[in-house]
Amino acid sequence: MNTIKKTIIKLPIPLKNIRRTNDSIGDAITRIRNGYTRMFDSIIIPKSNKILNMLDALVRSGYISHYTDLEDKVQKGDGSETDLTKVILKRSQQAGYFQVFLKYHNSLPAMQNIQRISSPGKRIYFSKKKLKRYAKIQNWGLTKTLVLSTSKGIFTHQEILKSNNSMGGESLCFVW
Repeated sequence: MNTIKKTIIKLPIPLKNIRRTNDSIGDAITRIRNGYTRMFDSIIIPKSNKILNMLDALVRSGYISHYTDLEDKVQKGDGSETDLTKVILKRSQQAGYFQVFLKYHNSLPAMQNIQRISSPGKRIYFSKKKLKRYAKIQNWGLTKTLVLSTSKGIFTHQEILKSNNSMGGESLCFVW
């Protein structure tokens, strides 16, 4: 009798790492907050265009140091990996992610907290007039920043108030 061996195919990535959330902005904000709480040097965030623009706004405001695209790093490679399965596993795990480098001043985080304002179930919008009023009443100044998604891109409330055009938008997060 011939015995047939059954081969079990194992996925290179556990399914829990493939899962994405419905609220990618909320997930990114939570990862940033948790990274600062745990005093990490850098964190990994899933990639999307909205998250890319939000990270640009946070870099311009000085809340994070910088970020890199992990997919670019994997494609360039360093030539040290020789085993093909290791290379494929590494590329599949890192494709579609940003590495965000958090910023600290004298071992204190650059941001105290970051909070999601608008959610997929409840969108909250601000006009330029409403932004002026809230910023003045609550004394946001330069220490607190509201990040908004507008038709022109993602900006902070300071950038919108300095601009000549009267644009408003959906509030993404509040940083202080």
